[in-house]
Amino acid sequence: MLSDIRFALRLFARSPFFAAAVVLVLGLGVGASTTVFTLVDAYLVKPLPFPEPERVVTIWSTRSRDANDRGPMSVPDLVDLTAQARSFSHLAAIKGTSYNLSGGGRADASPESVEASRVGAAFFPLLGVAPALGRAFTPDEDTPGRDQVVVLSDGLFRRRFNSDPGVIGRTVTLDGKPYQIVGVMPPSFRMPVDLRSSGPPDLWVPAAFSGEGARRRDWHSWNLLGRLAPGVSLAAARADLDAVARRLEEAYPATNASWTFHPLSLHDYFAGPVRPSLTMLFVATLLLLVIASANVALLLLARASAREGEVAVRAALGADGSRLVRQFLVESTLLALFGGAVGYALSFVGVGLVAGGYRGVAHAAHELRPDGRVLAFSLALASLAGLGFGLVPALRASKARLYELLKGNAGRATAGAGGRRLQGALLVAEVALSAVLLAGSAAVARGFYQTLNQPLGFDPSGTLTFTVHLPPARYPDAESTRRLSDALLERLRALPSVRAAGIADTLPLTDSGPNNGAFEIEGRPPAPEGQEAMIEYRLADGGYFSALRLPLRSGRLFTEADRTDSAPVVIVNETFARRYFPGENPVGKRIRWTLFEQEWREIVGVVADLRDSAAEPGTKLSSFVPFAQAGRPNAHVSFALRTAGDPRAVANAVRDEVGRVDADMPLIDVRTFEELATASLADRRFTLVLVAAFALSALLLTALGLFGLVSYQTRRRSRELAIRMALGAAGRDVRRLVLRDTSRLLAAGLLLGLPAAFASGRLLAAKLEGIPPTDPLSLAATALLLGLVALAAVLAPARRAARTPPALVLRDE
Repeated sequence: MLSDIRFALRLFARSPFFAAAVVLVLGLGVGASTTVFTLVDAYLVKPLPFPEPERVVTIWSTRSRDANDRGPMSVPDLVDLTAQARSFSHLAAIKGTSYNLSGGGRADASPESVEASRVGAAFFPLLGVAPALGRAFTPDEDTPGRDQVVVLSDGLFRRRFNSDPGVIGRTVTLDGKPYQIVGVMPPSFRMPVDLRSSGPPDLWVPAAFSGEGARRRDWHSWNLLGRLAPGVSLAAARADLDAVARRLEEAYPATNASWTFHPLSLHDYFAGPVRPSLTMLFVATLLLLVIASANVALLLLARASAREGEVAVRAALGADGSRLVRQFLVESTLLALFGGAVGYALSFVGVGLVAGGYRGVAHAAHELRPDGRVLAFSLALASLAGLGFGLVPALRASKARLYELLKGNAGRATAGAGGRRLQGALLVAEVALSAVLLAGSAAVARGFYQTLNQPLGFDPSGTLTFTVHLPPARYPDAESTRRLSDALLERLRALPSVRAAGIADTLPLTDSGPNNGAFEIEGRPPAPEGQEAMIEYRLADGGYFSALRLPLRSGRLFTEADRTDSAPVVIVNETFARRYFPGENPVGKRIRWTLFEQEWREIVGVVADLRDSAAEPGTKLSSFVPFAQAGRPNAHVSFALRTAGDPRAVANAVRDEVGRVDADMPLIDVRTFEELATASLADRRFTLVLVAAFALSALLLTALGLFGLVSYQTRRRSRELAIRMALGAAGRDVRRLVLRDTSRLLAAGLLLGLPAAFASGRLLAAKLEGIPPTDPLSLAATALLLGLVALAAVLAPARRAARTPPALVLRDE
C-alpha cells in the first residue's frame, strides 16, 4: 500500500495540472456540501447544548388543534399550569423586553438600550446551566419588590465591564432603577431573548409577575419552557396538559373556553422554521457533488485510457486484476482526500459568508463553525466520492485486453462501444442533475422576483425610522407616554429637512409585529367560540400616514381632535373592507375587540394594505387606533420621519433633539425604510444567491464535462474521422457528426432531468412559502440554456476535428 501511495504521488507530480483540476473540482463540491452540512448539523442534527436536551420542551397556548398554531399564555394560566401539571420537573416563564442601561461599567460609557429576558427562577436550573461567575436567581427573588437583581451575558460583561471579575455585587441602573449584578453567564450560553426571537439577550432579570398583565387571563404575553420529569414521555405530558386545560376551561369559561396547551421539543421548535430551506440547500449541494464526481470520473476514464501502455506492461509482468484495481483506487482515494481537505478549508469561508448573510438560521443556540463532526463528514464524503468515481476506471483498466494493448491498438482496447456508453451515461447524469438544479434555481428566482414586485402599500424612500424605550418608572401611564411623544414630534417636525413625522407602536418591515385580537362588528352575530377572526391592532397618529405616504381610500385620517376625551375611532385596511363590507363603504360602521377593549370604535377611514414584511406575500386584516386613545402606556414608541434629502443626514440632529427631551433615552435601531426592506429580504436573497451559485456551478461542470468528453472521444475517433474526410467528407459533415452525437446525449439528459425538475419544483413549492411551482416556461428556458452551453462546449473540439488534415492522422498507418 505504501508503494502504491508513493507511486500515486509521483504520478501526480508528473501531471500536476490534471491532479489540480481533479482536486479543485472535487474540493468545490465537497466545500459546498460541507458548508451547508455545517448549518444542517448545527440546527437540525446537533443536540442543544444543555444536559438531556431532548427533555426540554416549549409549551404553547392555542385555541386551535393545529400544533403549528402557537401563541403565548397568560400569567394566571401559567401559574395554574405550574401548580397542576405533574409531568415536569421544572417550568419557567420567559419573555423578551428591553431596558435603558446606565452606570455600573466604564466611567465614559453612555446610556444604551439592551435586550433582556425576564425569566422565572427555575429558568437556569431547567436548562442545566450555571453562571460562570456568581450565581443565578433564587426563588424569593422572583417576586415583586425583591426582583432588582440581574445576570449578565458574557458579551455585555466584556463590552461594558471589561471582563472585570469584581463586577459581582456591583449596581447598574435599568430604566432608572438600581439592579444588583449577581451573576455572569458563560460564553457558550446562547439562548435567545425569548422563544420567538433569534438573538441572545444582553442580560436576564427575574420574571416577578406584577401589574394588570399578571391578573388577566385574556392577556397572553408569556412563553413557557419545561423539563420533562424522569420517565415521562412527550405524549404523556400532552395528556397531562390537556387535562389541565379542561379543568381551567370549566373553572373560567369566559376566558379559557376552547384553549389548549401544546408541548413541543425545544429542538424541534428551533429547527422547524429552517428545516425546509436547509433541506433544499443540502439536497442542492449533494446534487452538485454528484455532478462534480461524475466530472472527475470522466477525467479519470480519459486518464486511464492514456495509461493503457503502463497497464499492459504491469499485466505482462504479472500484475493481476485486483492489483491493478487497488492501484487505481489508491490514486482516486488520495485525490478525493486532497479534495476533501480543500473542501474543508473552503467551508470556513463558506460558513462565514452564510452565517453573515442568512438570518433564517440565526437562532442563538449554537455557534456556527466547522468542527470535528464537520471534518469527519468532509473526509467521509470525499472518501465515498473517491471510491465512487475511482471504481469504474479501475475495473475497466483491470479488464483491458492485454493482446490489443501490447499490439498498440489502444483505441480499440478500452475505448470501444462499452467505454463510450459508460462515458455517455455519466454525461447524461450530469445534464439531468444540472436541469434539476437550474429549474429549482429558476423557481426560487421567480418567487423572489414576485415578492420584490408586490407593492408594500407605502413609499419607503426618504424615510428615517427609529425606536425609543420608555422606562415604566419614568413613564408609568398612557398620559405620560403621550406627553413625551407630543414633545418629541414637535421638535422633530421643526427640523429643517423633515417634511412629515409620525409615531406608531410598531413599524412595518421590522421583526416586531403588531398585536392581534378577536373582534366583532356591531349588528352582526359574534363568531362561534374558537372560530373568531383576528385583526392586527396598531397604534398610530395622523402624521404616521403622511410619513409613510400610505394612501387613503375613503374617509379621513386621524387628527389632533382624536384624543381620549373624543369618540373612539379606528382606521381599517382595504383587505378588511373588502372581506367584511363587500360593495359598500365601511366608514361609519363600528367594531370592537372582544378581549382587550370593550368600547365600540367607529370606522372613520380606509387605507391601502400595508405589508409587514417585504419577504412575505399577501396582507392581513389590519386596523389603526389613534395613539392618543391608547388605554395603556407603551414600553416602546417608533418614529417615522420623511425628509427632503438623505434621511441619514438628519440622524445626528434627531439624536440631539431626543437628548434634549430625555438625556437618558438612547435611540434604538436607527435605519431608513429602504434598509429595513433590504434586511427583510435578506433571507430570500441569500437563498437565491446560494441556489443560483450551485446551479451555475453545475452548469459550468456540465460544460467542462461535455468539452472534455467530446475532446477525448474526438481524439479517440481521429482515425475514423480522417478516413471519412479522405473519402470525401467535408468539414461541416464532421462537425455535424460530432454535434449529432452530443445532441443525443443532451437530449437523453433532458428527457431524464426535465420531468425530475418538474416534480422537484412542485415539491419545493409545497414545502417553501412564496416559491411558485415549476412551469413549462421555466423548463423550456432550462432546456434552452443547457443546449446553448452544450453547443458552446463542443463547438471547439468539433471545429478542431474538422480542420485536422487526414494525412497527419493516417501517417502512422
